Amino acid sequence: MVHKYFYCIHDFCVSIGQDYTTYGQHTLVMQKKYACLRCGKSYRHQSNLSRHKNKECGKEKKFVCQLCSYRSFQKIHLMGHMYRKHLF
Repeated sequence: MVHKYFYCIHDFCVSIGQDYTTYGQHTLVMQKKYACLRCGKSYRHQSNLSRHKNKECGKEKKFVCQLCSYRSFQKIHLMGHMYRKHLF
């Protein structure tokens, strides 16, 4: 039996994955290099971290679903929720 291993491409990481799915999930996590110092959430792009710090971190979710308890920071996420969960 031949085993295929996937090695992480990042210099500081020594992770080895035995299947592509695990490897893919690992590398996606490793690509999130911009982290919020307040809550620890991380993002791939600086602009997403800036949005998080300005509009989300430490603030209450202001978009509320009228049919269930779902809440979000962004209106587009609420609209997606309405479409997926309540078929609107």
